[in-house]
Amino acid sequence: MLVPVLTRTKPLLCCSDIIESIFGRYKNKGGMKAISADVLSIALYNQPVSPQFIQQAMRAATGPQLQEWQKGNICHNRFGLRKRMERELKSGEG
Repeated sequence: MLVPVLTRTKPLLCCSDIIESIFGRYKNKGGMKAISADVLSIALYNQPVSPQFIQQAMRAATGPQLQEWQKGNICHNRFGLRKRMERELKSGEG
């Protein structure tokens, strides 16, 4: 019989300070007005990004692999779609 973890353990004490701090950093970085694919960078906020780290990441996946992942996992929000349409209209590509 499966018993949920929280019913088998003592009460879990936690707060949202860490989450609020991370999203505060995301909002205050001066980026998008809406949550976009840029939200994936949150995982790097407390990670030291060294040249070795970047090299390792670039060796782990190819550009086409990343584009394929992006197609299946990232959706465009209305803000991003509107901005893209504005750019296309200005450039005459649309």
